[in-house]
Amino acid sequence: SSTNAEEVMWAVVTRAGRHFQVSRCTYGEIDAAEEHVLVVRDYVDDAISAVGRHRLQAFGPGLIADLKRGETAVISDLVTDPRTADYADAFAGIQARSLMCVPLVKQGKFVALFVCHHKEPREWTAHEAMLAEQIAERTWFLVENARAVASLRESRDVLSLAMRGGRMGAWSRNMLTNEVWWSRELEELFGLEPGGFEGSQPGFRSFVHDDDKDRVDAIVQDAVVTRRDYVMEFRFKHADGSWRWMDGRGRAIYGPDGAPRWLYGIGIDITERKVAEEADRLLVRLDDQVRSLVDAEEITYTAAR
Repeated sequence: SSTNAEEVMWAVVTRAGRHFQVSRCTYGEIDAAEEHVLVVRDYVDDAISAVGRHRLQAFGPGLIADLKRGETAVISDLVTDPRTADYADAFAGIQARSLMCVPLVKQGKFVALFVCHHKEPREWTAHEAMLAEQIAERTWFLVENARAVASLRESRDVLSLAMRGGRMGAWSRNMLTNEVWWSRELEELFGLEPGGFEGSQPGFRSFVHDDDKDRVDAIVQDAVVTRRDYVMEFRFKHADGSWRWMDGRGRAIYGPDGAPRWLYGIGIDITERKVAEEADRLLVRLDDQVRSLVDAEEITYTAAR
């Protein structure tokens, strides 16, 4: 159930190591060049840890060639096996005398391995090899799933940070059920507590200024019919009772039958911009009034002379 890839790997190698009663059990990942294996953590029983980055060829080109072809390696004695006899010192350096190693080859790439080492020569059974292969495949699935979830969470965190910084929030609307979802960032813009939005189209319209309701509906409907994105500005009521401005942008997603299924969009609080624009307009009007007064004074003065 963990969404942490390292926790997944540790849980697997610990349980597998105890089950097989081996000196070491680990899950290693292969670099893009397929030249090194990286061991982040390993289960050991009365043996040194092999955590680190290891050059694959140091353990025998013959063995590595088999692994790259996706063949499970089962070696009862690394000192006498022709694939590893000349490289026994490398295995001795990590206190390994026998091994059972399952490679993971995905889309033609050697990406990882699941390996059990034992300090003494050992005859591995066919059942143990089959079980190791199942464990390796399931570990790969669990690790990739954990990383995908973590990546999605990270992306969402970054997106949430960006939306908060840009004073924007996301929403979606099911065109069949009329249910509406708001992101937490959008609820915050409206001054609502988490889950404070009721989740319906009428619920959204209740926040829109009466003078803007029909225009907002018409713009969205026209965009859906013409299959175009829309951009609009409207006033909305904040939870504190004040009226603010929002820039709304969205598009529809259509089903195989051509009917609209979903509406997606974002809302951007543009109140500060609107206040600044209004201030600019007031300054322009004030400037015009001052100029008119000055001109009138000059005309009066000239006439008096």
